Amino acid sequence: MLAAGLFPVLESVVAAGWAPPGYDWSANYLSDLGVPQCVVTDRVICSPRHAVMNAGFVTLGLLVGAGAALLRSLVRTRWRGPVLVAAGVLALGVVGLGVFPGSVVEALDGDVVRMALHTTASVAAVVGGLVTILLVIVASWGRRAGYVGASAALLAVGCAGVAVDVLGLDVGLGPGAVQRLTVYPIVAWLVLTGVLVLVASWRGSLGIVAASDGVAMPAPGAGPGS
Repeated sequence: MLAAGLFPVLESVVAAGWAPPGYDWSANYLSDLGVPQCVVTDRVICSPRHAVMNAGFVTLGLLVGAGAALLRSLVRTRWRGPVLVAAGVLALGVVGLGVFPGSVVEALDGDVVRMALHTTASVAAVVGGLVTILLVIVASWGRRAGYVGASAALLAVGCAGVAVDVLGLDVGLGPGAVQRLTVYPIVAWLVLTGVLVLVASWRGSLGIVAASDGVAMPAPGAGPGS
């Protein structure tokens, strides 16, 4: 999940190779970075490094899927199944974005199948990500107050982005920037969660666990003289 922190770097690398007049972070969508054709419609789409972006989508999705198992350590037992399912949908959606790169070319050529597959992958990634955050918040309620609060704030931003996007509201940001309001909170949450799991693992390796009231205490068998 910490690998999600490299996503903005990947975006920047691919965008840097954009053909003139350059990638517009406000007008161009995330998916434009993976489009294999060069076209001009309501915006310029020409991404010579599209293969890098699509490979990045697939790799990130696979890593998120593999890391989803780590969420077991954050949630109560009865919530583990739903959390893993939602995280799996997120992972499959991200992989799908790389396997079925979006393009206005499909709409122009009438390739409704590929266009539908890309749209489905996009929805799965966003909805799966936001639902995962929500379920982890509910499953962690009453403990890890800082983490839960940060997760709730990111969820609120992501949901606001979805609302603006779906309703087509003009908030002066441009469609590309609005789309990032839905995606970046999920990416940030993946990094935050990865850090939490890493710290928890490190504390565990030192023989320390968190008590139910949030006070650290030695793990069983890790006391003095053990």
